[in-house]
Amino acid sequence: MTLDGADKLRARLKAISKTEVLLRDIQGHGVLEAKRLVPHRTRTLTHTIRPGRVNAEYAEIVAGGQRKVGYAAFVERGTKPHIIRPKSQRQRFAGPFIKGQRGQHRGGVLAWGGPRTLGGRLRVKNGVTASATNFATIVHHPGTRAQPYLVPGFQKAVKDAGMTTIVKLWDGAA
Repeated sequence: MTLDGADKLRARLKAISKTEVLLRDIQGHGVLEAKRLVPHRTRTLTHTIRPGRVNAEYAEIVAGGQRKVGYAAFVERGTKPHIIRPKSQRQRFAGPFIKGQRGQHRGGVLAWGGPRTLGGRLRVKNGVTASATNFATIVHHPGTRAQPYLVPGFQKAVKDAGMTTIVKLWDGAA
């Protein structure tokens, strides 16, 4: 007994078993979705979202690590409450001695506030840099909420592009 269309069925099953092709397509859609979902102020993080490695078992979407963007994971996962301490002035220059403590250098100071550019630098007007309005030696940061963009972007790509790609592979083998 023979089965009509067995060769066509085998060809279609072979076509959809090419998981690397499927994952590469989903990865491309995932990058687009992640770029759409990422919170943006300067769009610097958006420009670092790119395809990573892909093979028959997995595909990666990578963010950060370029253009001085080391905060991609903190945006995706959020941060816990933590203490921010300034780098000591000793690392930058030999500052004045603290009175009564010979050989000790004054620690650094954190400054914030004042008119800022979109990128976070103090504004410069007529060649004069604006001054910061708040100063502290340490800051108790409350943490930041998570703003996921990679995982939801990839999930939406799997939902939207996954089936479409399988259908394209299936129909292309007919």
